[in-house]
Amino acid sequence: MIELDASTKIVKVCVGPGCRAWCANKALVSMISSVRESKKDENIKIVPVPCMKKCGGGVSVATSSKLLKFREPEVALASLT
Repeated sequence: MIELDASTKIVKVCVGPGCRAWCANKALVSMISSVRESKKDENIKIVPVPCMKKCGGGVSVATSSKLLKFREPEVALASLT
């Protein structure tokens, strides 16, 4: 079990079948790499999650306050910074 402090932001990336069709795995890897390389915010934890049941229109990415849909990994990355 990973212990996170209260300031850690969790970003969940759906890797269910519908989101995989929109390249969810590519988005997940790109987002993790970008956060590691930039070190702008070391308190971001990006995690894969099973189907969020929000299928269609792109990859589902959830933060603590909202659910976003992305068709391109680059757009998802830009929204986090």
